Order: sequence, then structure tokens, then C-alpha cells
Amino acid sequence: MSFVIELLVEFIAEMFSYKSAGRVDRYRLRRRIKKLAKEYEWFDRLNQNPENNKVFLENVAIQALILDTNYMRSIDLNLSERAKFEHKVEDRANSKMEEDM
Repeated sequence: MSFVIELLVEFIAEMFSYKSAGRVDRYRLRRRIKKLAKEYEWFDRLNQNPENNKVFLENVAIQALILDTNYMRSIDLNLSERAKFEHKVEDRANSKMEEDM
């Protein structure tokens, strides 16, 4: 019986370590991007660029910002923070394009 409990505890610990390791659930991320594109016109424009969308899906730091609901609400109201976010995304997209060439 203790063996089964140990396996169960190990399985649960593995699930939590996976989430805490900085890995993001792709489904959750895509759903969040879709919702932000509907809510915010500026985000929709940013998302229209395929290179920016690639950054959203591949860059862990940008993903963390996208999934932070409070941050996204705050930059909707704060134009300078929004410009910084857009600049971060576009810089990473441009550097990604240069690497591919």
C-alpha cells in the first residue's frame, strides 16, 4: 500500500514541477492570445504579424507577460508600458529573423 502512495505522491510532485519549471501549457497560451486579440485592438495588430506571433509562442519571458492578467490590463491603460511591451516583442521578432538569415 505504501508503494502505491509513494507513486501517487511522486506523480503529483512531477505534475507541479512541470508547471513550475517555466513551461507553459500551449492550449492555455493560445486561448489567452486569442482573448487578448479580441479585447485589445493594439494587441490584435501586434498579433497579426506572423513573426510576433512566433515570439508569443516561443519566448518564455513574453509568455509570462501575456499570461499575467494584471500586467496586460495595466499596459492597456498605460501607453508607455504598452510601447515597451510592443518594442520587446518586435525586437525579439527582428532578432529571430536575423538569426534565420
